[in-house]
Amino acid sequence: MSLPHENDAPSRMDAFVRAVRARHLDRIAAGYAVTAWVVVQAASIVVPNFDVSPQVIRAIIIFFLLGFPLTLIGAWFATPHIAPHLSAVHAHKRPSKAGYAIFAAFVLVLVVVAVDLSLLLSRVSLPRQPQASAASALPPKNSIAVLPFANMSGDPGKGYFSDGVAEELLDELASKPQLQVAARTSSFAFKNSSDSIREIGRRLSVRSVLEGSVRESGQHLRIACELIDVASGYRLWSSTYDRDLTDILAVQEDIARAITAALTGRFLPRAAHAPAARPINSDAYRAYLLGKRQLEPRTTEGAQAAIASFGTTVSLAPDFADGFAALADADIILADQLPQRGDLIPSAQAALDKALRLDPRNIDALSSRLDLSLHKLDWQGAIRDAHTLQQAAPNSAQVLHEMFRFFDFMGFPDLALAAAAGAARLDPLSFVDRFNTAGLLLHDARFADSVDAAKAALAMRPHQPVALAILCVAAANAGQLALASATAEELSRMRAKAGAHSADDTSGPLCAFTIASAEHRGKDAENTIDSLARGFPQNGIGAYDLGEKYAIAGDFEKAGLWFARCYDHRDFILFLLPNDMLVPQRFRDSSAYKALLDRPLFRDWRRAHDQLASDLASR
Repeated sequence: MSLPHENDAPSRMDAFVRAVRARHLDRIAAGYAVTAWVVVQAASIVVPNFDVSPQVIRAIIIFFLLGFPLTLIGAWFATPHIAPHLSAVHAHKRPSKAGYAIFAAFVLVLVVVAVDLSLLLSRVSLPRQPQASAASALPPKNSIAVLPFANMSGDPGKGYFSDGVAEELLDELASKPQLQVAARTSSFAFKNSSDSIREIGRRLSVRSVLEGSVRESGQHLRIACELIDVASGYRLWSSTYDRDLTDILAVQEDIARAITAALTGRFLPRAAHAPAARPINSDAYRAYLLGKRQLEPRTTEGAQAAIASFGTTVSLAPDFADGFAALADADIILADQLPQRGDLIPSAQAALDKALRLDPRNIDALSSRLDLSLHKLDWQGAIRDAHTLQQAAPNSAQVLHEMFRFFDFMGFPDLALAAAAGAARLDPLSFVDRFNTAGLLLHDARFADSVDAAKAALAMRPHQPVALAILCVAAANAGQLALASATAEELSRMRAKAGAHSADDTSGPLCAFTIASAEHRGKDAENTIDSLARGFPQNGIGAYDLGEKYAIAGDFEKAGLWFARCYDHRDFILFLLPNDMLVPQRFRDSSAYKALLDRPLFRDWRRAHDQLASDLASR
């Protein structure tokens, strides 16, 4: 047996190359590639114009990729070729008829397999890298933020006036369904900021920013404002208004219509439902803006001062719907803080009735009416109010805040969370939305998520005691005892620093109670909650919180007494109970709990809840 010659391998390679050329496989490959490219390009143009899944294009591409080697294999066997080892007489070699039949069957099977594989692979979702698409990264063209206006009056004490004008203009713009307006909390966070317009637009996720100035001199008013494109820094629109202060409402409407036209390309007619902007008494308007500034901290003293200011407004401007709506809001806030004042809720109702007679679609009045319906346990009225409010301004952060509260109390936590998320998109620097989310997730027993939401809220207000308490309770229930203990220490340091003048006497003890319960120190937990109960109501804890904590501690008798106290006082927070997952199941199985939920007010709530569930399912 002879050994292989060292030149055998090159000879075989040369023979293979000659065979490829003889069968014209190089031309077939090139022709296949050109054909595939043309078909794919045509499909990419035609397919999007029909109601066809985009996966069709993927399937076509995969089919041609799989078909390429199959085509070459088929051509090898089927193409007539010159056999180099035969004589010229037998130079052209063709397969037999049987060979053609076998080959055709083989090709058919391969085509079927290629089609199946291409369709299968086209449905596979591959991991996608984030695409830095400039178009997709840009906020909507109609998105806008209104910055606080500069006070050009020369009197720092009139800062409330320039801020108020900007805020009222923001509210006017937010009422336009054509626009997406960043909420006041976020845009006013940039007051006196040195950040560039580009940075402000990025943080607020808007395409344009409105800034301006207000100069007030006696009865004369000059408002200068300009609309700036965030990306280019170019001015989109600007104007200066020299008017008497009595014409401020008409000026605001004119500015809002001009800005809407600049952002949407369509100049809107005056809304048919809204009353024509009438002249307003200048002292009434000043009192209105001052009252809004006084009410902003939502303290007892601030609410009392605001009620006096708004009283001046409505007495001097009896046709100003916003003044009556603001008065109702102040009454409701004070009623929460002074429940013994039985006159405040009827006063709020009267003010709202007047506001809505003047302007049936006034967002502030509709928001307060929904809040008032919840306070009055008028569940059917709350459902109607919520529907009207959503229709009036579906893209308003203020409306979404109210819808969070509504869905929370009506027992729909996922819808409440969706409303909070929507509000946070319009109000990206809002502490309240993160805080609300953290609290709802806590009571829905989503403890790890609550920890994350509480951290997000605290990133905006690092030492807010109630947010720290939520973080502590959520962390302890999630098994993150180290985080809970660290939060308890922070609360303790804050309490020691504040001393006897601390406005919060409950966050630290509630945190300590939860840690003791998580560590199965029942006696310590019981002593903590007993101490809080002895300080009720001066220490700020609510009857509902005491009932909830006694239920957690296993003292169902005291829990039932505190919940019954809420019921007797018609405390609307009690109606969070059916969906409060912090309340242990053992208490829910008790006769006291079942008897409570069988009382008339709870039966009314259940009927409204079920009706709302049915309405939502039918939409």
